[in-house]
Amino acid sequence: MGWRVAGHERGDLRLNGVMVSPELYPIGIDRRRHLVSFVPMSQDHYRNTSFLDPGAPSVTPGAYTFNLDDLLLYGLHVPSQMAPVHYVFHTAYCCSTLLSRYLDLIPPCFVLREPGLLAQIAMLRPSRHPAANVARRLAGTEEWQALMDLALRLLTRTYAAKDIVVIKVNDLCNSIGDALLQVDDRSKIVFLYVPLKTFILSVLKSQSRRVWLRRRLRDTRKAAEAFPELASVDPAGLRDAEGAAYLWVLNNALYNDLRRGKHAGRVLAFNGEGVADTPKMAVAAIAAFFELALSEQTLSQVLAHPHVSRYSKDLSLEYDSESRRHALTEMQAQFGMEAERGVEWAYGIKQILEFESAE
Repeated sequence: MGWRVAGHERGDLRLNGVMVSPELYPIGIDRRRHLVSFVPMSQDHYRNTSFLDPGAPSVTPGAYTFNLDDLLLYGLHVPSQMAPVHYVFHTAYCCSTLLSRYLDLIPPCFVLREPGLLAQIAMLRPSRHPAANVARRLAGTEEWQALMDLALRLLTRTYAAKDIVVIKVNDLCNSIGDALLQVDDRSKIVFLYVPLKTFILSVLKSQSRRVWLRRRLRDTRKAAEAFPELASVDPAGLRDAEGAAYLWVLNNALYNDLRRGKHAGRVLAFNGEGVADTPKMAVAAIAAFFELALSEQTLSQVLAHPHVSRYSKDLSLEYDSESRRHALTEMQAQFGMEAERGVEWAYGIKQILEFESAE
């Protein structure tokens, strides 16, 4: 068993070290070549990186690869000591990165922001239709479960035994909430959202977000097939505002599936506007849901930390609730009429248009 760096085999980094230490971070699985790629990460790098995705510029391209079969065999023969893990699901553009920064300042949280590996696993989840799995090159049920178990084992390695992992997922992972909760009965999910029109406006605000929307409409097509109201809709034919509404409705439907399922008590919907506008209440409520010990003194220190006053997409920019309100006002002035067409389209879908409480 060994690892490769730039095509050369090395034997001085042992497999058991990789399986227990977070110092090498997994960025992706190559199923064709049976390899898992890793990059070096420090505690500071974990904390300062907004998106732990291999495409993110702050993450160095993978230098180390391990044989996938070796990692899977290790998992079969060595019992896992997974740290407790909670999840922040989200619709995107709803202050989820800000929430993750607050949580990162609450001991003993060890926060991972949008690990690309878990998004890859979500995309590989097999469909209920075997023919579709072959056509889309999806994993079989047993292979997928093994890959997800491995991914969670790698993503729950911590620096300290007492650490609690909090994964702010990529929104592509919203379709695997049931599977994640099934793995560990200690896990909980906070599903962060914003109202429908706010989400549509946030998508319409720039060309790069509209391009992102088109990718999401393509990549979430399989998840949408589970809902009759959306299965018959071709998202490629929707205008941008309608497409944004379609995506919001899909995430709403995924949340409703969770809150009606057997793990409903471990799922909480939370309006992301509260994270920006009333952070003291929001952080306290979410910490209580995750059963994190949070004193008034610690909460005050967390709220005053300079790390939480920066824009999620650019840490060099200051950003606060007033900045956000101003941005929304500008978006409404520029794109309000276009956004209304998306709202009207959503109301034509026979679907609940509120993120309702699980209670």
